[in-house]
Amino acid sequence: MGFERAGRIDRISVDVGDRVQAGDVLARLDVRAVEAQIAAADAQTAEAAAQTALASETENRQAQLLERGHISQQRYDEVRTSTRAALARQNAAAAAADALRVQLDLSVITAPFDGVVTARRADEGAIASPGQPLLELVELDSLEVRVGLPQSVAASYTPGDIASFQVDSQSVPVVARFRASSSVVDRQTRTVTAVFDLAPDQRVAAGQIVRLAVETPIVAEGFWVPTAALAEGRRGLWSIYVLSPDAGGAYTLEARVVETVRIEAERVFVRGAVEDGELLLASGLQRITPGQRVIPAVQEARAR
Repeated sequence: MGFERAGRIDRISVDVGDRVQAGDVLARLDVRAVEAQIAAADAQTAEAAAQTALASETENRQAQLLERGHISQQRYDEVRTSTRAALARQNAAAAAADALRVQLDLSVITAPFDGVVTARRADEGAIASPGQPLLELVELDSLEVRVGLPQSVAASYTPGDIASFQVDSQSVPVVARFRASSSVVDRQTRTVTAVFDLAPDQRVAAGQIVRLAVETPIVAEGFWVPTAALAEGRRGLWSIYVLSPDAGGAYTLEARVVETVRIEAERVFVRGAVEDGELLLASGLQRITPGQRVIPAVQEARAR
């Protein structure tokens, strides 16, 4: 928040952390010069009003003389025009005084809503420029969440839908209601911005980071493997090691090329030439070579 006009800051009534109500005065400019200009404008308005009253009385007397034939119509029209000119000067002076009173109103910053002051960027005595940020005010009772979502996911929400957000410092998720989405894909993130309204009773701070978990089905056939089970192959392809049964109860490590469908933090959904029930090497790829014969100590996972 800032002033719409320039001037010297006379008083700032709030500081960081103060709670304010709508309509509270937050800051004022020095208005002595404006008040003096208003007094001068009011005096000019009064002078113009007196001139208008005199011109109106003169017009009335000239009208009587015109009826008696003592003056010409031209003379009466000149007097009537002078009256209208005096009234116009009076209206102009009154408008100038009103404009100065608007400047007086613009010298005060009032809170547009209930909230808390989160930043103060100037002190008394400083010269404020028009539009210069002076205070930051957050409306705590009307917080919102903005999150980037894939376009298909954002399109699945309708106004009023409820979503749960996870906050790092809280074990209980916060609940928000979907308001709208921008419907414009960001060029960098390739997502659209979705806006959710938080209820006033939700315990979350302004500026805090929250996370939204969205379930999206995987339509492709495949299976999950640990991220550590992926080995980088040729030409940017990925492969996993399958334990093929060998004579004597041992297994031979065989590399199979797979395609990654979805990647998460600790696991990857892949598809490829792997049969149901085959054993996979879950980790330790740096200690083995293709074709090596091994005997598994622990069977951690089977493809399914």
